[in-house]
Amino acid sequence: MRTYGDTLRLKLVELNRVVEEQRLYEGFDEERGCYIADLNKLRNFVEAMNEDVLLESHLAHLVAPDYVIVLRADPLVLVERLRNEGFPERKIRENAEAEALDVILVEALEACGDDRVFEVDTSRKSVEEVAACIREIVEAVKSGKLDEVRKKYKPGRLDWSHRLEALNKSDLRH
Repeated sequence: MRTYGDTLRLKLVELNRVVEEQRLYEGFDEERGCYIADLNKLRNFVEAMNEDVLLESHLAHLVAPDYVIVLRADPLVLVERLRNEGFPERKIRENAEAEALDVILVEALEACGDDRVFEVDTSRKSVEEVAACIREIVEAVKSGKLDEVRKKYKPGRLDWSHRLEALNKSDLRH
């Protein structure tokens, strides 16, 4: 675990790493090459931390967080990012389609409610710019001044469903 930014003074907890290191899983998905998290054990682990932390994972919204920041990306941008990181083509397609369909955002809204979910478009932002958005939201949460960030990062503003056709037509294998 590492600290996220000097100004936030929050510990960054990478939940996927925690699942593996703490053995908080039910098994291993050979097809996807990842562990199947035991959400009850993971939730208990997070609750036992008893401190403010920044959770990083596609599972974060499922462990009863106070707030959720969903980082979004245009599915075609996501394809390139994942390809550059060496992900298998099946995983790239699965993630790009999930992004086009707002899967994580919808799950976060269902789990936490729209007053506790923020959405950030990372498609054309640098890592530093994304970090600044996260910092802005976290500082607003800490200060209780949420009105401005709720407007700026309102969930549901992004719609990439039109990218499904491009994803289905394209051969992601290059």
